[in-house]
Parts: sequence; structure tokens; C-alpha cells
Amino acid sequence: MRVTWKTALLLTLIAAAVLTACQPHTITVDPTMTATQQAEMLNTALEKHLITQEEATIFNEVYALLTPPIQQDALPERLQALVARGEISQLEADAFLEIYNRLDKAKLIN
Repeated sequence: MRVTWKTALLLTLIAAAVLTACQPHTITVDPTMTATQQAEMLNTALEKHLITQEEATIFNEVYALLTPPIQQDALPERLQALVARGEISQLEADAFLEIYNRLDKAKLIN
């Protein structure tokens, strides 16, 4: 069977798409981003009534304790580590995860 350059290109693009889809989603925890972009993200969420001011405060406080890089799949474990060290309560960990999921679903998280 003869493979043309178009077929090879198509197979390469399909393979790249599959590999990209299989990679774990990473949350970018960038200290330079948190001041401006995080505030904008939370303000947008507040304006859209996706979160309350109290939830925005919880998100900010817990997010500040997370160290990069963080894979989305590992987020519950990272939160549990903060709970185990006494840095946050279990209620704060649960709230953060639920808030994060709402923001992610609304496409506000990178």
C-alpha cells in the first residue's frame, strides 16, 4: 500500500490529537498570574453568579497554598495533604474542589 503525504499528515494529526487528549489536565499555579488573572477570573465568576464572595475568598486562600505544577487528577490528593498538615479544614478542601469544578466547567480555569 502506498501512503501519500496527505495520508501521512492526516495520521500524524490524528495521533497528535489523541496524545493531547490523553495527557492529564494541568492547573497552572503561577504566582505572577494569581494577582491579576485570578482576580479577573473570580470577578467574572461572581458577575455570572457562579460563586459567592465567600467562595471566592475560600478559593483565593486555598489556591495560594497550592504549589505548582498541579495535575487536575492529583488535586484531591494535594488538598488532602493540606488538610493533613492542618493548613486547611476538610470543609475548605471540599469547597475548593467544588468551586474549582464549577469554574472549570464554565471554562474560566486555564
